[in-house]
Amino acid sequence: MISNNPFQITFTLKQHTPIIHFQHDQDDATLRASEVKPRLDRFILTKLGAESDQNLVGNDAKYKKGIEVAKKRNWLVGDEEHAALNYKLKIKTSDFFSYPIELPRIRNNRIDLDDRGRIRFDSFSCFFGNMGDDSSKKLFTFSIKDIICQIVSNCDDLINYINQTNRKILVKFFNITNFGTRQSKGFGSFCILNEKNEPEILRSKYYLDIGIKNAKIEQLKINHNLRFPEEKVSDRFLMLLDSWKQLFDHINLFHKVLKSGYNQQNGYVKSPLFKYYQEKHKIQWDKKSIKEEYFNSELNNQKHKYKYPDILVFDNEENSSKQKSNDGNLFLVRDMLGLTSEANWRFYRSTISKYNKEIDRFKSPITYKPIMLRDSEGWYYSVFLIFDDIPSEYYNQKFDIKSNNSGNLVLETPDKSKFSLQDYFAYLSSSSFSIEDLISKENRDTNKIFEMFEMLKPQEDE
Repeated sequence: MISNNPFQITFTLKQHTPIIHFQHDQDDATLRASEVKPRLDRFILTKLGAESDQNLVGNDAKYKKGIEVAKKRNWLVGDEEHAALNYKLKIKTSDFFSYPIELPRIRNNRIDLDDRGRIRFDSFSCFFGNMGDDSSKKLFTFSIKDIICQIVSNCDDLINYINQTNRKILVKFFNITNFGTRQSKGFGSFCILNEKNEPEILRSKYYLDIGIKNAKIEQLKINHNLRFPEEKVSDRFLMLLDSWKQLFDHINLFHKVLKSGYNQQNGYVKSPLFKYYQEKHKIQWDKKSIKEEYFNSELNNQKHKYKYPDILVFDNEENSSKQKSNDGNLFLVRDMLGLTSEANWRFYRSTISKYNKEIDRFKSPITYKPIMLRDSEGWYYSVFLIFDDIPSEYYNQKFDIKSNNSGNLVLETPDKSKFSLQDYFAYLSSSSFSIEDLISKENRDTNKIFEMFEMLKPQEDE
């Protein structure tokens, strides 16, 4: 819900997924103005720049233009290098919980121990695990009650500008933005509530509806009491915790298939990205290039063993005309959906590393935005897929690919003409593509994979 006066805007937020926090022991270890305001400023300034010059391309150019416009209107405080809009953001939270992300594993109603008597831990999907000593461990924080926010400013024309958009600036910002650690995978999701106390939603073109199965609350209580016998939490929170587990299992599964494919628990799904590059651009899968260089004998065995090995079949493979960059390099393709700088290839007893002196990190350009909703069948999550721009400097970048820190293979990211998220998802949602064609071994996960990818297809009533 949003209300306003000439110098103030008040709005209400609902939290949908937990924030992952380092400083979980502090009183305000939840949504903080210090994280929200700089990102909201940039969002507003980028929109302002786009409105003032419709010929601008790229968010950086729009943002810089927005700073110029805001400066002329006396909306800024600080210097241009640290531009901030002249308002204060106040966030009031109450009744929030903290809970460990990594939980002691339960087996046969007992804490599971390894051979050395140490507790085995299970972490949530989409989270890589805590590192360091106990003081550095991250916890979930979650506000049960609604969160009240206020924008206060003596610049009445700045407040009026936000109001003139019918506050869609605020609604859209919170619809496409998550907060805290691992935000691109859906943690730290909030949205504004409307006058009916319902989530204000701006739907994206692509989304996943993930149903929440009814949890067995008695078993959840037993597991919690085994893990933390001295700590009491409400049934509602345990149900939420279980719903998050179901949600992030789905997001993790979808993104894994989207980028690299699925091969576990006797199930096998070839990545649709493999097919996209094969059919659209005749670009070789980068795993094939790595295997050709470092594990060629095993690759030859795989060509005859699997229905969808990590290869592309050309008319004459030894003298194939597979696409290469202008510099004669084969392509690094999976990392257009997020750079994995190091991976353990256990079967080959090798660590594959990728090195570029300018780039050591590139997060996934897809943000998953979960919103918890309810219909006649119960609670579910709509997970909206938000596409970020792939930086122009990430295209045509050469990476040294090493196996156990040795080797001379160079792979190169493709140029803009050979990859865009919009083109990839247009391919996935087309009638000519079916994820079923890439499922060669089935298990319970492959049913979920099939259902999620089918949701990308245009609906008949849309």
